[in-house]
Amino acid sequence: MNKAKALLMAMLVFPAGPAVRLIDHENDDPDVLVPGGHMEMNLKSLDQRSRRSVPQVAAPWSDVGWKANKGLITERFADSRFEAAAGWSAKHDFLRSYSTRWILQQPGYDRERWIAALSPAEKYDLLMGTVKGGLAENIGAFLDHSLGNSRQFPGWWGLCEGAAASTMYYPEPVRLVVLHSQSYDLDVPFFAPDIKGLATMLWSRFNTELNLPESGLPCKKDGTGCFDSNPASFHASVHHFLDLSPGILVGDMDPTPVVWNFPIVAYSEAYYRPDKKADVTAADLRSAALKPDDWGSDPRKSKRSPGTAYIVGIKMKISYAVNQEEKPPFEGSLKRKVNSRVLVYELELDSDWKLLGGEWVSGEHPDLLWSIPRDVVPDSIGDKSLAPDDTWHGEIPKSWTEAARISAAKLTPLRRVVELLVKKSSD
Repeated sequence: MNKAKALLMAMLVFPAGPAVRLIDHENDDPDVLVPGGHMEMNLKSLDQRSRRSVPQVAAPWSDVGWKANKGLITERFADSRFEAAAGWSAKHDFLRSYSTRWILQQPGYDRERWIAALSPAEKYDLLMGTVKGGLAENIGAFLDHSLGNSRQFPGWWGLCEGAAASTMYYPEPVRLVVLHSQSYDLDVPFFAPDIKGLATMLWSRFNTELNLPESGLPCKKDGTGCFDSNPASFHASVHHFLDLSPGILVGDMDPTPVVWNFPIVAYSEAYYRPDKKADVTAADLRSAALKPDDWGSDPRKSKRSPGTAYIVGIKMKISYAVNQEEKPPFEGSLKRKVNSRVLVYELELDSDWKLLGGEWVSGEHPDLLWSIPRDVVPDSIGDKSLAPDDTWHGEIPKSWTEAARISAAKLTPLRRVVELLVKKSSD
């Protein structure tokens, strides 16, 4: 996902949105969500091909928030003293005072207890031999630099985009995995939340090797200068990914500069004639279609797309999965909570029933949409330095330490290590 979008939303300046509601193919082309493919944009064809209702089959798994104020995946969620420290600066002081290097000097049983309570990033560094200059140190330096003179980060800064992707892409880690560190000659226990955190970091905006397609224009801080996701693009995308060619579709579900990314997991829709109330359901597509000349008091007449031959009202209920407030168990499953939202919008069609654009009528609609193409492999920069057939038998090879260090400089774990942990924990 676009790094600037997720990190610096409130600081960006975007060009003014279109005066009319045509699909803006420079910024809002739904075809970009299916690289090398094509999205159906004819409403009559969509009406015939789709079910117009896709129930939720299963909720993806839930992750913790991994907030910037808690150190992202340097959060020692199992240590009550760390959790009690107020704000990132205090938490970082705690990590320095009781660093991994200090812990390695402690006697046997005390050392084991400290190691068990380390953060996902610190455990990963122990495994990979990168306690010095590794993932945890680089995340800490990044957060210190980003915080500057501020007292705290915005509350929404975290890894929600990484969690949205990883919880849909991977099976849920549910069991303890213990791997041996050759570099430090000790066993490192990874609880399910540790593995979830590493998977989330791998799929986050920090992985610069990931370039996931997105469609839509996010708003400026004052809420102007954009149109969010065009209703026509949104409508076609929901049908494509949840119905016609099932895949992974994620929405920034907040139409303000705040970024909240959630996988969309279900939908149902009904037609209505746009000169009537949305609750007055039309029997079919044709009876819902209204010609512009037949709507003398159209309140959005000045914004209609050129060439509009029909206007159709849509009332859609979408369901999206959000992390639970409670923390996932050290072992076992915690599914995401599924929220629903009703969106009411109008679609503008040409004489051949092709989607031209549309207008949001009610409901907090998505800022933008992004997808995970089927053939995406979330390699980190370090993974790309390893030979394709470079594998291991039982223990992570010491030869991977440098690759781990390269990726750690970009705040990303190695995909091969993350996927080994996921496989062992979810099998």
